[in-house]
Amino acid sequence: MANRCSKTIVQKLISISLLCLLLLVAVPAALAEPGKAATSTPVPTETVTPAPAITPTPDATPAVTPDPTPTTRKVLSTAKWENDHVSMLVTNNGGPVTVEAYIDDPSNAVTTTVKQGATVRVNTNSITAEEGQIIVFGFKAFENGVQIDEFEGSLIVGQTQVSPTPLPETSSLSGTVIDSATNAPVEGAEVVLKSQSFDKDYKAVTDSSGSYLLANIYPDTYDIIITKNGYKQEVRHTISKIEGAETLDAIAIQKAATGTTPTTAPGAAPTPTPASPLDAWLSLILNPTACIATAGGAVGLILSLTALYEWIQRQKEQRRSRENGQQPPAEQPPQELIL
Repeated sequence: MANRCSKTIVQKLISISLLCLLLLVAVPAALAEPGKAATSTPVPTETVTPAPAITPTPDATPAVTPDPTPTTRKVLSTAKWENDHVSMLVTNNGGPVTVEAYIDDPSNAVTTTVKQGATVRVNTNSITAEEGQIIVFGFKAFENGVQIDEFEGSLIVGQTQVSPTPLPETSSLSGTVIDSATNAPVEGAEVVLKSQSFDKDYKAVTDSSGSYLLANIYPDTYDIIITKNGYKQEVRHTISKIEGAETLDAIAIQKAATGTTPTTAPGAAPTPTPASPLDAWLSLILNPTACIATAGGAVGLILSLTALYEWIQRQKEQRRSRENGQQPPAEQPPQELIL
């Protein structure tokens, strides 16, 4: 009776295993071709194509192209003293430019137009000067009302050739440096002025109130560079020439980013990301190698459990035979299972 029962159990378990194998093969095939269900072919119907509608073409509106903004370029090159005035060599390789020239007093400037492609000398007004007298002069070039070049210097009367001579360092610049987030004054920030016309830099350091003062500088336009440990570098440019004593608005500087990146302790294993049961099942059935290995393992487990069950039943029969005084049946050697 026990043998028949165990055989029945084995047959059912093998049937279940075969059914699992069929499911493991059928499900990937169904997932691989989702949209292959039988569909009926609709009967083609005659389509009437409507006549195309006539869309009136609007009158073309001519586009207005704005004048390009002039960019800075070099047109002023060589200045020269000529008896009672200063002349400047102007080489114009772009559009027409207007050159303003003054001597001694900027309010007495004269204007000259230089055509495109022309190379001419532009003169200042004439003055009466003595030998050895220092003369201050300047030239500015404009294109479409925008300044594109500038030359300012000084000379000693009697010299025929003039090079860009720095003006006396009579100007000064002051201001404050603040924190961009809190508006608090920043102490110890370095402020550097770089002259755009002359090869010279000026440096200062802010005090406890965030203030700085740069005295005895050239009347010129400057690049302003502010640096401070823990802050991003800030660069500004003066629009107009610094003349006399001038004070700039407060310059705000921004703290440098100090974000940290999370790290894993040395030797620590990364924390696995839990997957859903559905994801685990799909990854299994879509991988043929893993699918067959899993099915083979399941069949082996089922057969092993069946063999264990039969051995337990034989042990029970032998115990009952001994209790009833009967000769227990001979022990059958276990059969080898070949998978």
